[in-house]
Amino acid sequence: MIKLHSLRATKFKQLDDVALQFPSRGSVLIQGLNEAGKSTLFESLFFGLFGKALVTEEPNRLEDLINYQSPRALVQLTFSTDGASFSVSRALNRGKSNAAVLEIEYAGGKRETVTSLTHVNRRIVDELGLDGEAVLNSCFVEQKKLEKLESMTAQQRRDTLLRLLNLDRLTTLEAQYKPSSDDDYQLQQLRDRLKLAEIQRELPPALERLRGVEAELLLLTGTRLQRELAQLADFTAAEQHKQAALQIAHGRLSQDLAEVERLKAIRDLASSAGKTLLAIEDDRAESERLQLELAQLQLEAARLPELEADLSRLEALAIDVAELDLLDQAQAQRQRQLQTLAEAAERLQRLQASAAERQEALASVESELTAAQAEVEHAETLDRQSRRAELLRGWLQVREVALIAQESERELGHLRQELFEVEQQVAEGEADRRLKRRTAFGMGFAACLVLALAAGLLG
Repeated sequence: MIKLHSLRATKFKQLDDVALQFPSRGSVLIQGLNEAGKSTLFESLFFGLFGKALVTEEPNRLEDLINYQSPRALVQLTFSTDGASFSVSRALNRGKSNAAVLEIEYAGGKRETVTSLTHVNRRIVDELGLDGEAVLNSCFVEQKKLEKLESMTAQQRRDTLLRLLNLDRLTTLEAQYKPSSDDDYQLQQLRDRLKLAEIQRELPPALERLRGVEAELLLLTGTRLQRELAQLADFTAAEQHKQAALQIAHGRLSQDLAEVERLKAIRDLASSAGKTLLAIEDDRAESERLQLELAQLQLEAARLPELEADLSRLEALAIDVAELDLLDQAQAQRQRQLQTLAEAAERLQRLQASAAERQEALASVESELTAAQAEVEHAETLDRQSRRAELLRGWLQVREVALIAQESERELGHLRQELFEVEQQVAEGEADRRLKRRTAFGMGFAACLVLALAAGLLG
């Protein structure tokens, strides 16, 4: 049984300096907010026992256990078993090797100190009789790992229970003293020798029984052979009788076969004669057909000079027909050329008419352009009048100031009226000038467009 006595953790993760004294009896409850360090406290206890981090699914990086603001962490743990008391001190150094010291005091007063890190870990496991894996799989459950025991295989659960009950050594001894294959082979050989000795012991009585059985077997065999010989004699007589009957039947069959062969010869002869007659008939029909063809060839030979004269006439006609085809092609070519010329003449007439229309439009545009230039000159005159009106307005303003100074209201009213009339005339002239400018610009643009189109068509 393991009893915890004290724990001190310095700069271990978020534990700055924690010192705990565990009671000798009772239960200990650790309560706190989330992320307050409850799991870290248990992890420091686990680290003090086995020198490992508690989180098993990540790489076992012990430097992660040191507070990020400190280069060193320290864990001191005291505990006892039924036979000894233990005090282990573990130091984690960032970027350097770690250290561990284990002090053991046995019940008889004997003391022992272990300083090597590897020896300290192995000695604690040997003294407790279980390792960190067994603790995690049984009585010490990691955070969010309650389902770990359920997810273990049957063999893993069996190994964990054996380590908890300290039966893994018994399993090792069992495996050590388990009979090997050589032992099984030697045991099988001994069993075979024992069976052989038993067989040799039972062999003489068995031989005596075998001789008696063989004598009885010979007697039975002789009796059976005599009975079979009698049956064979009867069977032989019956077979001889059947053989005589078969010989008589064979003679009859031989006669029938001879008659069949004679009839086959007669049939073959008749068939050959019929084929010969058919061939003679075919030859006679072929001869008559050849005679008819010969008579026709003779008639055609008599008409040969007449056919040669017809062939000469046909050749002359073929030459004439070829010349007519050439004439027809030349006539068709000339007709196509005449049609092309007619289309060109018609297109030329249309172009000439279009050119005349373009000339008339050009003359009209030129006259309109002259009128537009006159309008532009008139607009420039109005522009000059407008500038003069501006000057008059400025002079009137000056005059108005002078008239106000002299308090001559009557003359000022007359000047205002005159100014209003001049401004109205200037506004009308300005509107007329803008309209005429737009008209002149549009007519000039239209004239340029018409000239461009006429130049393109004439070109």
